[in-house]
Amino acid sequence: MDLNALFQSSMFNNIDRAFGRMIDRILGAKEPLVALAAGLVSRAAANGDVCLDLEEIAEQGFQTTDAGFRIPEGIAFDQWYLALAASAVVGEPGSKKPMILDGKRIYLQRYWNYETTVAEAIRGRSRTRDGQNKQLNGEDIAAQLFGDEDPDQSRAVQAALRHRFTVISGGPGTGKTTTIAKMIFLFHRSAADKPPKIVLAAPTGKAAARMQEALDRGLDTLQQRKKLTLPNEFPEAQTLHRLLGAIPGKPLCRFNRHHPLPVDVVIVDEASMIDLALMAKLMQALPDAARIILVGDKDQLASVEAGSVLGDICAGLTARKVKASGPENKSDDGGGLVSHIVVLRKSYRFSAQSGIDELGQAINAGNGPMAMALLEDAHKSHVTFRTMPSPQALEKELSALVHESLGPVFKTEDPRAMLERMNAFKILCPVRKGPSGVTALNQIVERILKRFGLIHMLPGGEVQWYPGRPVMINRNDYHLNLFNGDVGIAVVEDDGQDRSLRVAFPDGGSAIHTLAPEQLPAHETVYAMTVHKSQGTEFDRILLVLPDQDVPVLTRELIYTAVTRARKQVEIWGRPEIFLAAVKRRIRRASGLREALWREA
Repeated sequence: MDLNALFQSSMFNNIDRAFGRMIDRILGAKEPLVALAAGLVSRAAANGDVCLDLEEIAEQGFQTTDAGFRIPEGIAFDQWYLALAASAVVGEPGSKKPMILDGKRIYLQRYWNYETTVAEAIRGRSRTRDGQNKQLNGEDIAAQLFGDEDPDQSRAVQAALRHRFTVISGGPGTGKTTTIAKMIFLFHRSAADKPPKIVLAAPTGKAAARMQEALDRGLDTLQQRKKLTLPNEFPEAQTLHRLLGAIPGKPLCRFNRHHPLPVDVVIVDEASMIDLALMAKLMQALPDAARIILVGDKDQLASVEAGSVLGDICAGLTARKVKASGPENKSDDGGGLVSHIVVLRKSYRFSAQSGIDELGQAINAGNGPMAMALLEDAHKSHVTFRTMPSPQALEKELSALVHESLGPVFKTEDPRAMLERMNAFKILCPVRKGPSGVTALNQIVERILKRFGLIHMLPGGEVQWYPGRPVMINRNDYHLNLFNGDVGIAVVEDDGQDRSLRVAFPDGGSAIHTLAPEQLPAHETVYAMTVHKSQGTEFDRILLVLPDQDVPVLTRELIYTAVTRARKQVEIWGRPEIFLAAVKRRIRRASGLREALWREA
C-alpha cells in the first residue's frame, strides 16, 4: 500500500495527514492499515462523524465532495479489524490509547470518551425519577395552563417536572417557547420554600438572544391570558460556553464534574445544534440532582462539529414508541428513554392553506414526489418551485424579486424599520462557493440594488459600506455583546453637525444599539446566507437557491431546515432531479450513541 500517495489525496487536510503520519512513525512504518485508519478517523471527526464504521468503509468506500475514495482492493473488514486490534496504538474501550476500537467502530480516544459520557449520563438520568413534584398532577397543570389546548405541551411540562432528563422536540410554530414559559412558572409554583435556580442556554449567542426574546413574549402572554402571578425575576438566556465557563484556547471549562454548576434546572434551546463534545461537557457539569431539558427540532440539521446528539437521542422514536408514550398512556414510571421524549405536533404558525407545513412534512418523510407536487400545485401559492436559470441569466431573473423584497429597506432611515424589512426576505443557499453560492449571490444582489439606484455611498465613506448594507458577525465578541450569526444593518446617524455611518443591531425587544463599522469583529454582507447559518432564525419569505450539481451537503435535513425558516412563503429555484435527490438523501453521521441509548429499549 502506498500510504504517502493516499495521504496526498485531496480528501485529507494537513491535520489528518499529520496524525496519520505520526501514527505511522510511531509504528515504524510497519502497520499501514492502522496509519490509514488514523488519517481517516481524524478526517471523519472534522466532517461531523464521531467514529468510523470500518465494515461500512471497507464495503462502500469513503465518499468525498470531489470524488469517491475506496480502500485499496484486497483489504477486507476482517483484515483491517485484526490489524487494529493487535496494534499498540489502539486500545479497548476505556483504555488510554490514541484510538479506541469498540466493536466495528474506531474512535479517536477523546470522542469515545465524549460519547460514553453522554450515553452514561442520559441512561442514568432516565432511570431516575424525581418525586418531589407529585402535588403537580396532570389535572392541575391542565386546569391552570392548558385546558384542552394542547395535550402534547401538557405532557412535556409533566415530563420535565418528574424527570431529570427530558427532550422536547417540535417543528417551527409548535409552541416550544410557550411550553418553556409554562414550565418555568410551574417550577417556581412547585417550590415549597425557595425558588429553584433555573438557567437558560443555547449553543450560540444568536440562539440565546432569540430564546430570550421569544420567552419574554411568552411570559407576557401567559401573564395576560392566564391571569397568573409570575415571579419578579426570570433567568436570562446565555450561551452554553458562557454558562460552562469555557476557557479560551483550551478544551476545558471552569464548571465540570469536580466543580458542578450551582443550578437546579438547565433548559437548553436549539439543542439540534449541540455537538457531542459540548454535550459531554454540559452533562459532566450538571449536579446529580439537577434537571436538564433539551428543546429543539430533531429533524433539523445536525451540529457543525462532530455528532448529531439530538437526532441520536430521538432515533428510537418509532411509530409504535411514539404511540406508547402518547397522551392515551396515563402511566409514567420514569423508566425507559421513550418516556423522557415528547414531540409537539400541533402547528400554531401555518394555516392548512399555506402548504408550508405540508411541504415540511413531505420532506421529512423523504417523499420527494409529494413535496414536488405541493410546490407545483397552483392552489398552494405560498410554496413554489421554478427551474434554476443559467448562471448568465440568474441576475436578470432575480432583479424583480430583489427590487420588490429589498427595495423597502432603503426607503427609510429608521434602524428598527430597516431591520424589520430586511428580515422579511432572505436568500438561502446550501453552499458558499459557485455561481449559486452565498458569495456569488451577495455580489449579484448588490449589483441589482446599485442598478436600481438604491445603494448610495456617503461622501468619503469606505467603498464596501453604505446605508442599508446588512452584515452578519462571524466571530463572538463578548465585550461588544456580538455573537457569531448576529445580523445588523448599516444606518446613517445625524448628530446635527455630521452624518456618519453606524451599524445597528437589535438589543432585545425593540431596543437597538449601534457601533462604528471599524469596531466590528469579522463579518460579511448577508443578503444571502447558508442554510446552516439560518438555523434558529425566521423570515417572512425565503428563496432557496440550489446548486446546479448534486453534492453530498444536499440532504433532507438541509432542505427541511431551509423550508421551515419561512413564516409565510417559500420559493425554491433549482433542478427538479437535484431537489428530489436531496430529499431522498439523509445525513449519515457515524456514531455509537443511538445504539448505546436504544439497544435496551
